[in-house]
Amino acid sequence: FAAPDDKTLYLRVRAKDVYRLDMKGRCPELDWEHKIALDSRGSSAICGAIDVTVLVKTPIGVSRCSVETLTRLTPEEVAALPKKSRP
Repeated sequence: FAAPDDKTLYLRVRAKDVYRLDMKGRCPELDWEHKIALDSRGSSAICGAIDVTVLVKTPIGVSRCSVETLTRLTPEEVAALPKKSRP
């Protein structure tokens, strides 16, 4: 994964798929942490933003960050990402 800021997360899934997750608000420590977890609602399948919560460790515990949008990027969109934003 790569997090260019505390509201945006890029995830590489399998070998070639990249998704952009936009948080509903600030997700503290997202752009500093080296490990995150995903909590899926209902099953292990994540089909949309409502199905996933991003978990990030902070100095005061785990922060649960709600996802507003989940977008699969095209290969062209991935290639256009700045290097630090590529997962």
